[in-house]
Amino acid sequence: MGSKPAGGTGPSFEHVVHTLLVTEKCKSVSEVARAIGLTPGALYGRMHGRSRFKAEEIEV
Repeated sequence: MGSKPAGGTGPSFEHVVHTLLVTEKCKSVSEVARAIGLTPGALYGRMHGRSRFKAEEIEV
């Protein structure tokens, strides 16, 4: 999965998202993808480090 945060020792953002959506099933991948304007495939790609999350996709 994604890399560690710069200078950090904790899990990467991608790892946290994967854990919440896939392991703990807090929300469905489809539901979250739709909410941030991505396809489920694009969200999976970001969770697995194939592409990076953009700031506007993770803005709270």
